[in-house]
Amino acid sequence: MKSKLVFLHVSDIHLREDELTSGVDHDLRSELLRDVRKLRGEAFTDLDGVLLTGDVAYGGKAIEFDSAREWLDELQAEFGYPEGNVWCVPGNHDVDREHINKSALCQKIRASVRSGGEAIAARGLHELLKDEGAHATLLDPLRRYNDRFANGFQCTTKCPTLCWSDRIPFAEKYEVVLHGLNSAVISDSLDDVGAGRLVLGTWQLNAIKRPPGAINIALCHHPPRWLFDHRAASDFMNSRTSLQLFGHEHNCRIEPIGRSVKVFAGALHPQREEPQWEPRFNIIVLAVDDPTVSTDLRIQIWPRAWDHAATEFRAAPTADDKPHGTYMIPLPEPLLVENMAARSAPQARVNVQSGSESLVAVSTPTVVPSKEAVQMPRDIVYRFYQLSWMQRLRIAMELGLYSDEDADVDEAEMGRRVFLRASERDGLHDLGAAIDRDLAQTPT
Repeated sequence: MKSKLVFLHVSDIHLREDELTSGVDHDLRSELLRDVRKLRGEAFTDLDGVLLTGDVAYGGKAIEFDSAREWLDELQAEFGYPEGNVWCVPGNHDVDREHINKSALCQKIRASVRSGGEAIAARGLHELLKDEGAHATLLDPLRRYNDRFANGFQCTTKCPTLCWSDRIPFAEKYEVVLHGLNSAVISDSLDDVGAGRLVLGTWQLNAIKRPPGAINIALCHHPPRWLFDHRAASDFMNSRTSLQLFGHEHNCRIEPIGRSVKVFAGALHPQREEPQWEPRFNIIVLAVDDPTVSTDLRIQIWPRAWDHAATEFRAAPTADDKPHGTYMIPLPEPLLVENMAARSAPQARVNVQSGSESLVAVSTPTVVPSKEAVQMPRDIVYRFYQLSWMQRLRIAMELGLYSDEDADVDEAEMGRRVFLRASERDGLHDLGAAIDRDLAQTPT
């Protein structure tokens, strides 16, 4: 079991429909890949995945999300981390504002949450999320983000919880628990007038639990000062997480606070008219030096910044003028013995592409409603969402994984049900094989 995890932390990619045709910022993305390749052997040996803190797109358009997936595929092919190992949250640019501007109901819902101000905004959102009739209207502006991007990474934002959680077994007695928080659920053009106009809400903050062994990491696009419920958000994240990752603000900085570290990513693609145009990203390393005796989690953050003269990414200055900052955070109490035993019992999972079997630990979400499925194999889920809706539906019907009751649910819920049924019937191998068959037949 790994006692070291390495992630690429990137935010505010801002893929724009017009830029995708001109290729203006493609060079930045190529240089990021080149720089991460150079860091191999210095900062890390193997990359475990990507942590993406919002603003994948610029205008919430399908072509922007599709292009982001293509770029992430290029990263995965280069560095060989497991397919689908991207964890993401939405930002304000991932919201389809054109949809909101055309919908009086969307505008009224957002106005109703804001109308109470700081005192009751979180309560107002909580009440809305309990109303199933409001769900579709609330999340429709994020439909493309879900359907074209987040579904494939099992990072869908959905009602009533809005957030997601995923566990990664770590250092024998612990689990890294990633929490994806949606700070953009009521985002619209009114965000632009200043901070303090968004909300996380009760369900999302209460999802950050402290069971034994949990090393909590929060991903959230907006830092707390942009939220109505900024006090509650700060209290929960400062006291319950070891690491907090944010985007939105295009200046990179690292702030240790008590038993936690805040990382503000900066923007990979800041707007070029900004006074200080400085593309940024981070490499984040989590390590426990000796799992049997260590009492601290070592967090290393390698901030990278664009060097205008050299036209490449280089080490950004840290407080002590070193290429990385190192922070020692106390580890939580370890996993209970019975939980360790359950986790250490390996489960056979078939690698559909190679036909071989490997032993892997089961990954399950944290506390979620009982109707939720366990976390499914990320590689198969990712490939499932590379298929068209009609291909996914045909495979589900072919394997008997589709029911008439699925006709009225959205793409994410239909996919969740398909994978849950396949898992319950020991049919993940057949599902994976059908997915790979259709991918092989799909023109590139």
